[in-house]
Amino acid sequence: MELDELHLEPLSRARAQSLLEMAAEFRAEGDPRFDLLVDDIDAFFDLAERFALGRQLPADRVQQTQYVLLRGDEVLGSARLRHRLIPVLHQDGGNIGYEIRRSERGKGYGTTLLALMLNEARRSGLQRVLLTTARTNAASIRVIEKNGGVPDGTSVSPHTGEAMLRYWIDLYSTMRVTVSTLVPSGHPSIRRLRKRRLLRVSGRKLVLTRR
Repeated sequence: MELDELHLEPLSRARAQSLLEMAAEFRAEGDPRFDLLVDDIDAFFDLAERFALGRQLPADRVQQTQYVLLRGDEVLGSARLRHRLIPVLHQDGGNIGYEIRRSERGKGYGTTLLALMLNEARRSGLQRVLLTTARTNAASIRVIEKNGGVPDGTSVSPHTGEAMLRYWIDLYSTMRVTVSTLVPSGHPSIRRLRKRRLLRVSGRKLVLTRR
């Protein structure tokens, strides 16, 4: 299946079964990020709704919109768009977080997922976004840099104590991205940007331009 057959969809109960299968893969490798989904699916979606509305959140959390990356009906990964930054997110978290399930890694899906999330960030009105990643996470570093991430020093995660790398992506400065590495020119998200005159195609390059 080609990358242009992948698409984003807001997190919903309609994808519960495939989400549970993804969550099981994370749990099997000792990653607890989806344990609540496995243990109490209703609590998981209730929490997701609170985040979407920005209500009754802990002081170190902000409103966020959650998405899933789909290939047909199968969930390959998920992502979160945080609509503002607070001090803790400058250290670990940033505006966008994402993950690909273990069985689907190494296929370019992470790069595509982040590219699609940048489109959502543009649509939300953000001008630039911050991303953070552990300095030992070589795969995530490649994903961010392929999407135009500009290094901005380091931080220490207040959650894990890990050394983190910080990257900014300016969403509307002119930049070139390779079609074959990111999102193909025929992808629905790309067509929407071209229709809004936010993007043009030059050879095998996509050029994003500021209005």
